[in-house]
Amino acid sequence: MSEYHFPVPGHEGQKIIVFTRRHWVSELGTIVLVLFLLILPVIILVAIAFVNPAIFSGIALNFIVIATSIYYFVMTTYAYVAWVSYYYDVFIVTDNEIIDINQEGIFDRQITEVSIIRIQDVSARSKGFLQTFFSYGDVVAESAGEKTQTYVIDSVPNPVELANKILDLHNIQITKEQRRDEVLTAEGDLRAGKVETTQEITKEFQPPPPPKEANSPTSVKPSPPASSSEEGDISKEDLNKGGEIKF
Repeated sequence: MSEYHFPVPGHEGQKIIVFTRRHWVSELGTIVLVLFLLILPVIILVAIAFVNPAIFSGIALNFIVIATSIYYFVMTTYAYVAWVSYYYDVFIVTDNEIIDINQEGIFDRQITEVSIIRIQDVSARSKGFLQTFFSYGDVVAESAGEKTQTYVIDSVPNPVELANKILDLHNIQITKEQRRDEVLTAEGDLRAGKVETTQEITKEFQPPPPPKEANSPTSVKPSPPASSSEEGDISKEDLNKGGEIKF
């Protein structure tokens, strides 16, 4: 249950925390069955040899050889498929996701992925003498959402430790999300404060409006000096001077 740095296809960059398979004791029934079926023809042939040794001659011998060969070919194929199902049936926990690879036979593989942050409940259970004695069992994880989904990872070593590790990773992800929301909120408030300050400074140092033009309909024309007279009028000073008055 130690930490690994192992690349997962399609999940590059994630850190693998747990990489485990089913406990080998869970395959004990399959192992015993395969061993028994492998030695069964030997037991049968030895028994026949004691009863009727003459059967191992002629056409009967050829038939026995062919039947035994076919039998062991089938048994070897069965044992190989069982080994592939065990070896490639993998459970992975990264810092972000839970990945359950369920290998059924050679050409049947199902991959289930769930985000760590969606996990809301994890439990471990060990049932029976073998699971208790060899310290393995099932881990049951429930995800949050509109429809609660249950994920069962069966026959993994140290299920209690694995369940605690998943909960710890879930709490870490929740803390990261909360901090991220706080940072985003603080950045939003800071940007809003900068906008208001800029608007106030712009308003304070706004230049005065330009003067209105003379031809504007609301402009007022300057009045002429009092000493000046319009063209064609005779002022009092001209009358006092005398002389010729020109028009």
